[in-house]
Amino acid sequence: MTGFGKGRSDSRCKFRTLATRLRPAEVVYNRDTLNPELKRILQNSPIVPSMSPLGRDKGEYNYIKTVPLLEKYFGTATEKWPDSIRHAKTSGWHSTISALGILMAYLEEVLQAKQILNTSEYEVFDVDTSLRSTMTLDSQALQHLEVLEVQGRSKNLIEGSLLHYLDKTMTPFGKREIKRWLCAPLYEKKDIELRLDAVGDLVVNKELLNCIRRDLQKLPDLEKKISRLYTYGIKQEKSPILFENLNVKKLVNLKEVLNALEQVEVLYKNILRRNKSIASARLKSLTTFTDDGGIVPLFSDKIKIFNGILDWNKLGKGAESDQLPEPNGGVDQDYDQANETIKEIKRKLDEELVKWQEFFKDRSICYVHKKEVTAQLHSRGTSWK
Repeated sequence: MTGFGKGRSDSRCKFRTLATRLRPAEVVYNRDTLNPELKRILQNSPIVPSMSPLGRDKGEYNYIKTVPLLEKYFGTATEKWPDSIRHAKTSGWHSTISALGILMAYLEEVLQAKQILNTSEYEVFDVDTSLRSTMTLDSQALQHLEVLEVQGRSKNLIEGSLLHYLDKTMTPFGKREIKRWLCAPLYEKKDIELRLDAVGDLVVNKELLNCIRRDLQKLPDLEKKISRLYTYGIKQEKSPILFENLNVKKLVNLKEVLNALEQVEVLYKNILRRNKSIASARLKSLTTFTDDGGIVPLFSDKIKIFNGILDWNKLGKGAESDQLPEPNGGVDQDYDQANETIKEIKRKLDEELVKWQEFFKDRSICYVHKKEVTAQLHSRGTSWK
């Protein structure tokens, strides 16, 4: 819940700065009331969020219309509501409550309200206090200091900017990260020193630096793949009639994400063999697994669980209908039962085929499947149903 709903300045300049920093994954909006300029700002973010308009039949959500929704999911006793939502209501933050109403209506529209609203954590996002760890550079400052672009050029606006001189990254997600760093420079001295120590260690440890750069280049754009996986899920929930097999795309993308996470773990294991000489506390924690006191999670156990659920060997390069992987035995009882039923039908069909081959003394008789009729017997231009 943003601070904009509490009467603070919500200028477009401040909104553009926040959009650049916060990187929203999805934006839910009322198509009839969203300012076109705000929409353009969001669509020009470093990572463009998924734009999800609220259905026209929902109308415009306001404070009065939202309160019944809150009572529907959290009960009529406000003391049992989440603290931040109760605080917003008692403080009279009508714009914040209205924005929450739009979100709740959207979750109902995609049939996810029950799963999400009662299990989520709610926090008040205060524009002024939440960004104190970094300097506030608004869009005018970024423009005049030529941090990201050089004004007055018709082509290649980045050339000559601060970003152009500092960007030595090797990956797409690295390029986006350094852009975010430049848009929000560190404010606290201790944070700056931690980052400088980490950079100093990398400058001294050339072997470690080259190892990291070499391995990072092999990784796909994991950040975007995870975002795309989420987008596919939202798209399928909102679209009852589809002209593409989103299940296949989601599974293919999930497998790519799992493969990339395995590569990440290999990368970190390579780093661990070379990080003994690292003095920087920040860099040490960034290159050490959680089991050893660092902050890097281990993925292998979770990936084994996913790989054990589905038979990924079915995911070939043929037609989409042949690409769907199947659940392994014992994962889904209903699916196993259906498979047994299919096997029994196939066995009976094979027995029937052998019977007719012996009756006509013709081994060329086989089944032909057509759109109108399946399992049609066929032999030498003659067919029997």
